Amino acid sequence: MRVSRAPEYRGGGGGGSPVLLLLVLVAILVVGGVVAYLLLGPNAPGQTQSQANAVQQPAPPPAGSVNTPPSGAPPQISTPVPVAAVPVATTAPSNTMAQAGDCEPEPPRIAFGEVLAAGFVDLRVNNEDINSWYTLQVDTGTTTTTFFFAFFGPSGCAVSRTALVRNYTPTELIDNVEITVYYPDASERSITFDQASGTIISRQFYNADAFEPALFSAQTRISLSQQNLELVNDDSSIRAQTSLDLTSLSNQEGISIRQDNPPVVQNVLSEVQMVLDQIESRRDR
Repeated sequence: MRVSRAPEYRGGGGGGSPVLLLLVLVAILVVGGVVAYLLLGPNAPGQTQSQANAVQQPAPPPAGSVNTPPSGAPPQISTPVPVAAVPVATTAPSNTMAQAGDCEPEPPRIAFGEVLAAGFVDLRVNNEDINSWYTLQVDTGTTTTTFFFAFFGPSGCAVSRTALVRNYTPTELIDNVEITVYYPDASERSITFDQASGTIISRQFYNADAFEPALFSAQTRISLSQQNLELVNDDSSIRAQTSLDLTSLSNQEGISIRQDNPPVVQNVLSEVQMVLDQIESRRDR
């Protein structure tokens, strides 16, 4: 029987020493790590400065917060970008003339017929000096005469009151007058005094025009604004009729009040008559 054995190698076992192989593997890993650091690190070639800064800088604070720099500079407040502002409705007085400052008064533009006389006149009413403008006009068709005068406010810029007398005759006492009161921040109010019926009728409509565009059609808006409500007291001497606009988007909303009060009507007509007599005595002939 023949017995054989594997050949022997000098200096180590078969296939090489295990320690030598381990050292070679460690060296390869170290070299690979160095190369990766050089290629992918913060100072790697091809990386821009902005990219490096983006990595190193902290995240910005939320909007509205206070950020205090480490250098001791004043704190900087970061505010959010505002959204589009809602249009502010702006409002103008019904009397469009200036309300402050001295100015030259301008006579109202009115026409009842052919002008017989017109001009400015200074009056004394209720122990107060008032600048007034008047006009006396005749309707050539009906031959009726209308007397109109206007009071200006203390600044002389805006009309505060007007009075209109129809069927005016200088030799007779007046029996009617329509007074209009102007406000700096509201619609004007007209008040009619009639001696024949002994009534006082006050009317005022409110200007509340909304911004366009409208949501509803014109027909729908008209149907919503033509709503009326009538109020009457116990003896029916006072009656009020209100015109309502359920949308509150038009200038059709207002109130009309009628009162039967002959004594008050007569007192008003007497005081207006004194103003007319004063104008007649001072106007140019």
